[in-house]
Amino acid sequence: MNPLPDGGLLTKLLQIFVFNFAGATGRLTPDAMWLLSIFFGMELVMAGIWFAIRRELDVALLVTKTLTAAVFGWLIKEWVPLTKALLTGFMGAGLKAGGDVLTETDFTNPDRILAYGFGATAVIFKAISDTSLWNLKMLAMNLLAGGVTILTMLFYISMALVVFLSLLEFYGSLAITLLLLPFGMLQYTRWLAEKAIAHIFAGAIRVGAIAFVLALALPTMVTATWASSDTLAAAFYTLIIAMALTSMAWVINRWVRVSCKARWCSDWGIPHGWHIP
Repeated sequence: MNPLPDGGLLTKLLQIFVFNFAGATGRLTPDAMWLLSIFFGMELVMAGIWFAIRRELDVALLVTKTLTAAVFGWLIKEWVPLTKALLTGFMGAGLKAGGDVLTETDFTNPDRILAYGFGATAVIFKAISDTSLWNLKMLAMNLLAGGVTILTMLFYISMALVVFLSLLEFYGSLAITLLLLPFGMLQYTRWLAEKAIAHIFAGAIRVGAIAFVLALALPTMVTATWASSDTLAAAFYTLIIAMALTSMAWVINRWVRVSCKARWCSDWGIPHGWHIP
């Protein structure tokens, strides 16, 4: 039983958002390059003033500033493909660690997770529909099993939303982080660029961790459900595993977020009063 429409609603919505977020990032690239040129010009002006006052030209500093501007210019122009490659790398690592059962196409398709939910609960719904309703005791048991199975589907929906929101947050932050990159040219605003890069890495790691959890457990969910012949027992068994899997996905999402905040705010030189969004 899979009542999902062709292509899936969540997946189509995610694709629309990703397409528009990538387009917005591309449209902001000239603005980011303009900011970079302004900040680089400010550094050259300061070097010129220092030379006019002290008659000293720090060639090493000029070379360093030029190379820094070149690196940030390259990052700005290649920000979308670079971040996508980073996300794909961590996602692929998570799926591989989970046994290579799920593919990247499966994971980036939230409706596929819902399809797993329908597949895992289909046997229970079929057993309920095949049972005679004239037996009052059986009717009560089937109603209870049906309610438990519907609750199980809600947990599958929650799992799909974890993937949907994690990918949406990653792609949605590309445009904002792009505009923060030019601030890496200036000494006192460099932490803004470091913050942007740290946020992108945190998002990619979070997606990779969730991919590992789902790739490890989702296929087991479907096969384990079919092993039980008792409808009510199978319904509760499926519910417990769905609850555990959903909890793991949400907890690991929060754990990676908190860990990246605590770790990178010190390692990247970001002031401790600031936090990765």
